[in-house]
Amino acid sequence: MKDLQSFVGYFKQYLQDIEFISLQQNSNTRIYKKVLYVSVLDAISASIFPKEINRERFIKLISEFCDWPESRRVSFPHFRRLVHLLPESRFEVLHDYVKKTKFDPDSRIDKDPSFAEIAELCKESGIATNEKLFGRITIGDLKHSSLFWQLRNGLVHEFRKRGQGLEDEESSDPKVYPNGVVMPYYHSVNNCDDQGNIHLELVYPLGFFKRIAESALKNAETHFRKIDYNPYDSFRFGPFYLEDLNSP
Repeated sequence: MKDLQSFVGYFKQYLQDIEFISLQQNSNTRIYKKVLYVSVLDAISASIFPKEINRERFIKLISEFCDWPESRRVSFPHFRRLVHLLPESRFEVLHDYVKKTKFDPDSRIDKDPSFAEIAELCKESGIATNEKLFGRITIGDLKHSSLFWQLRNGLVHEFRKRGQGLEDEESSDPKVYPNGVVMPYYHSVNNCDDQGNIHLELVYPLGFFKRIAESALKNAETHFRKIDYNPYDSFRFGPFYLEDLNSP
């Protein structure tokens, strides 16, 4: 499949270029590179799920093609914060769970609860996981795949990261993936919320962006070969900026 080889080769070169971009090393260097990595993820997601809206296809790519099992876990600090904003009278089961759960400030995201565990708690409370509990927030929005989408939006639309967590890959004995890439982690800030909980900031390190972009490309290639599909068919090429004006 010549077109598939061209597609994969294009993105492999792009990923190599990101890694070797020469920039003055400062606090913004990571942001510049992260913007480029999520652009790769956006493009790959559009080739696999061309009929899905941006949010849905990006989250599906993260969940299904990036070899990131923790993407389906619920960020406990985010969950705890949401529960504290909900009335205890209706959400007693969730409040009890949060009060009883001990969460180590040095934890990595593999210690976060599974979505199934949180969904079971919601079921006991008569709450649907897609129910809007606070503003537009649902339980599903607290999964790492969805939080990563929010981070992507901050990078692309606002040119900033979310939160104030320090990205220090030399921090004390960080948990790493088999290839040495630092796993996303929580950075504890020296202040507490009004319930006395240590404030934790979620951090996705730069190396992690590279890791999931490479996994997405590798798994996308396998997917296209399996279904015998030309990924360029997901796009319309031509002179017009409005794709629908270009020939199918």
